[in-house]
Amino acid sequence: MLALAVAGAAARNLDTNAMLAWRPLAAQPFFAAAGSAKGQRRAELLQEAIHRDPRAPELRLALIQNLVRSGRMPAAVDQLAILRRLDAPLTDEVLAKLASQIVSPSRARAVAEAFGKHPELFVPILSHLTQSPDKAPAVTLIRHMPPKAFDIAPVRAAAIGILADGGEYRRAYALWSGTLPPAPPLRDPDFSGNTPEGPFSWRFTSGDAGAADRTPDGLELVAFGQQSGVLADQLLLLAPGPWRITLDYEIIDHANGGIALALRCQDSGQPLASAVLGGNAGSRRTISLDAVVPRSDCAGQRLQIETGPSDDLKDMHARAFSIHVTRAAS
Repeated sequence: MLALAVAGAAARNLDTNAMLAWRPLAAQPFFAAAGSAKGQRRAELLQEAIHRDPRAPELRLALIQNLVRSGRMPAAVDQLAILRRLDAPLTDEVLAKLASQIVSPSRARAVAEAFGKHPELFVPILSHLTQSPDKAPAVTLIRHMPPKAFDIAPVRAAAIGILADGGEYRRAYALWSGTLPPAPPLRDPDFSGNTPEGPFSWRFTSGDAGAADRTPDGLELVAFGQQSGVLADQLLLLAPGPWRITLDYEIIDHANGGIALALRCQDSGQPLASAVLGGNAGSRRTISLDAVVPRSDCAGQRLQIETGPSDDLKDMHARAFSIHVTRAAS
């Protein structure tokens, strides 16, 4: 329709005033006239077009482009907020392109400042930035975002994930829990699910290596005995020094070497301690790990219940009741 309006205007060889007189109540002549106008005149014509057809996303997108070119970012962001209510996929595509241009701290600060009035627009921006291997620009953006932005659950969840992936563990933890670490060293020790989702709560996995499922009696663990994998894990922020990790569990169906408890440094993957769950079927046991967290390159640690090929390549079934992390004597 808009293309036809432009073509019709060209065929008539109308100047701007004649075009507007042709259909004074329609949006198309104003949009067509804006195509050959510049600067403030172009913005005025686009605004007149939007006034006549406020739900047309292409009109508002053209106005946004004109505002950005003229350096009027706050006004452009106001229009983006309206556009997202009209056409969310189109707006998210625009914001994804914007996010791909956040390649320096200065640009990140500028975006944080420009979008402060409309924090809901940070959702698609952060969603795009989570896919980038370089977390530095995203971390800078999050540092400069207004606090009210984190009242929006998708914004807060994306920010927590980016901060944790970028090694900003303390900031991620504070945003996730509302408090600063340390304490407690482990969340949800009895697998009851009483903590919000995120990197500092339990994450359970089901796949080719095995499965972990929360039940009223504890955490059901099944290792298929064929492949290595992680059944359950949680990101910890233990201070440097000695720690003891204790797991209370029960063997249901026994296979040798199928399930283990392990602690590793998050960034480097350096193993700190591990032990295989053992015992006869029907027996309830406790296993302990003693680990020393180094002072460097280990600001975060990953506690894992993992599986590997068992000695007889058979399934192993166990139930974890609770797990505790405590300071150990030096």
